[in-house]
Amino acid sequence: MANIKFSAFTQKVVQTNVDFLVGYTGADNVRITPAALGDGIYLPLGGGTMAGNIVMGGNQIKFADAGRLYLGDSNDLQIYHNATDSHIDNYTGNLNIVNNANGADINFYSDDGAGGVEIYFYLDGSAGGTAPQTVSPDNAQLVLGSTENFILKSNGSNSYVENYIGDLSITNYANDKDIIFQSDNGSGAVSQYFRLDGSWADGTNVFTAWPDNSIIALGDGADLQIYHDASNSFIDDTGTGGLYIRSNFLVIGKYTGELGILALEDGTVELYYDNSKKLETTATGVKVTDEVSIGTSLVHTGDTDTKVTFGTNNITLITGGATHFIAESDQTTILYSGNAQTLFCDTNQRVGIGTATPAESLQIVNGDHFQLRLGTDATYYEFGRNYNTGALWIQGSQVGYNNIVLAPTSGNVGIGIAAPLFKLQVSGSVALDVMPTHESEGIVRIGRYDANTSRYNDIKSYVSSTAASNYLKLSVHGGVADATVDVMTLLGDGNVGIGTATPTAALQVVGLAEHADNAAALTAGLTAGAFYRTGDLLKVVH
Repeated sequence: MANIKFSAFTQKVVQTNVDFLVGYTGADNVRITPAALGDGIYLPLGGGTMAGNIVMGGNQIKFADAGRLYLGDSNDLQIYHNATDSHIDNYTGNLNIVNNANGADINFYSDDGAGGVEIYFYLDGSAGGTAPQTVSPDNAQLVLGSTENFILKSNGSNSYVENYIGDLSITNYANDKDIIFQSDNGSGAVSQYFRLDGSWADGTNVFTAWPDNSIIALGDGADLQIYHDASNSFIDDTGTGGLYIRSNFLVIGKYTGELGILALEDGTVELYYDNSKKLETTATGVKVTDEVSIGTSLVHTGDTDTKVTFGTNNITLITGGATHFIAESDQTTILYSGNAQTLFCDTNQRVGIGTATPAESLQIVNGDHFQLRLGTDATYYEFGRNYNTGALWIQGSQVGYNNIVLAPTSGNVGIGIAAPLFKLQVSGSVALDVMPTHESEGIVRIGRYDANTSRYNDIKSYVSSTAASNYLKLSVHGGVADATVDVMTLLGDGNVGIGTATPTAALQVVGLAEHADNAAALTAGLTAGAFYRTGDLLKVVH
């Protein structure tokens, strides 16, 4: 069939032997109708096949409601209006809308809600090539969901992704591939801020990767910052207030599992060195393993005047601003009372009380009689130097009674007397407990007794429960080293023996010289008052 060209007819023309009528209505409308339908609006082709082109110059082809334009052997593409909506339906292959005009767009318009139309989006022909673009005007929205649940939009200043129902899921199913988040870097370009790294995931563990120097900033003023600078990792709290780390229990350590800090709920806090516990809190305080190293000072909470200071060469204990203790690097130790030095220990193991220059292992200096007290407040012994005489006093609980006095100038010792005139002077009774064991002989020895020359006299004592067995003996050196002669014996039954240790009478003298009379005794060398015997008679020289 040849081409049919419709042009402006001045009147209807009817041709015979054809199944259609061509005419011009006078309103720039071309109508092609079967004769039987009168002035209808159909274009039937009488069962034949129309070949070639239909060319219309400035005129219209009009279809009634529900009338369809079918394209393709199987009606694959259909264009129609059903009195309510308009349709372009494709049933085979792709539906291609192509604009071949160079640099021109494909624009999509719709009602603007105010009686007109406006562009909703367009396919930007000027941005074609390798990066074609679909462009929506400002404030245009991509709305997904029957109730507008998901919206993508830009208002000319900012862009938005809005979800109004359920979860918002962004999923990448490409194996080992990432989801990458990029933004402006402040220099006119964009940088990767973080990515969901698919190559790190192992099915159980997944990773969100942040580039070096990328900061996670929290707070209106970026008060909390978490980042890695390619060398070290940081958690910076740059705002006001504190940094709280809260958990049922807290573990801080090396990624390999080595412990650094362990804080247990309602329990201990532990500090570790090289995975070895060095400090832990307890119900009563702190327990430290091994050494404690402190810097300048250890200060009592809320009281800066109470502290232990650690200087270059010493340790000082201060309470209430007053010094109480100093330990110096040269091993000197000083105790203070009322901010005054009380005790001094020097490097020669000498201790001074009241003096910083002790001359002996222990030296006590003060202005009172007594410098040392042993015992309780009620029962004690006092030791001291009399500040008037210089004597050493040893005194018991009865204050004012001089029990023992050592006179420094004479070397005299006084017991119960303040000024002894002899090497030993005792005021009051004296008891000598010289028996080493029960029912044994005790000896009081007077004389010289040393490794070279031993010459002495003895007073020997024996005490038991039998009167006749008890004795007190006077023994005198006999001229031979380490030997004495018993001269007199006093027994517990009242007998006294001279020259015998076992007197059987009130007085028994053994070995008394015998002389006929007084003259013979004088001739023998006896002097007046001496005893001699004549037979059984005891006589006195006169």
